[in-house]
Amino acid sequence: MLLSASPAFAAAVILPGVHVPAAQHDAANQLLAAHTFAADSLDAQKLLLATGLAHVYTTADTAALADQLYPREQQARAANKGMWADTHHSVRTPDDMARHMNSFQIVEGVVVNVTSIKGTTYLNFGADWRRDFTAAMPS
Repeated sequence: MLLSASPAFAAAVILPGVHVPAAQHDAANQLLAAHTFAADSLDAQKLLLATGLAHVYTTADTAALADQLYPREQQARAANKGMWADTHHSVRTPDDMARHMNSFQIVEGVVVNVTSIKGTTYLNFGADWRRDFTAAMPS
């Protein structure tokens, strides 16, 4: 599982099984820490998530653990703990996105249409993709 945390937090905290690859950051310029799973490491990850010190970042290899980790992140969000107290990390609606374009955001809404064109998948949150919010990602 990858956890995304602030560079200051990653530098200050060393947990068993955590490996911080050199200069690997996500779209929000947060340091990515790869965590290997020992029998007791899942509890440490749940603690980091529940206190808002990290957020879940899944890959194809770790998606099976998402059901165990997302509820902890959701608890921290609901309680405005850690990073979730900062409005930079607020959950956005598609209507909020006009002023947050080309940045890393967490958007919650109903996907109306999904289209894949030339290696890019588009998630359309409105009927008119030209005016409504659309998220794009490599297919």
